[in-house]
Amino acid sequence: MPFTEIATRRFTGSVSAMPRANRASTAKKRANLCGQGTSATVIWALQSVHHWEDRSQGLTESLRVLAPGGRLLLLERAVVPGARGHAAAGLTEPQANELATSVARAGFSDVEQLLVGVGRRDYFVTMARAPAP
Repeated sequence: MPFTEIATRRFTGSVSAMPRANRASTAKKRANLCGQGTSATVIWALQSVHHWEDRSQGLTESLRVLAPGGRLLLLERAVVPGARGHAAAGLTEPQANELATSVARAGFSDVEQLLVGVGRRDYFVTMARAPAP
């Protein structure tokens, strides 16, 4: 599922409560994630970036709707190359590095990437800001 669709659901209603029948109409709203004159101060995606069909489009749309200085936070589980099934749900280190590069390429500033251990798992955290005008 593209990030823009997930974000649209977050702004227009509960993701888990949205019936399948509404998904088609929600997809049409992607281009208008925030109406004219409105913006978000924070956009986050927790363990979902690896599902984005078009990361470039998701990052571009995130930048469009973020207020100047707004924050982007992306968190993905660190996985080993060659993992399969649920063990592959996340990003390898090269994929996380490419994500950070894509965030910067999309126009975000102050891009930072961390590897954070939580319990027995490690997570890649990518943070950035929408540039000030």
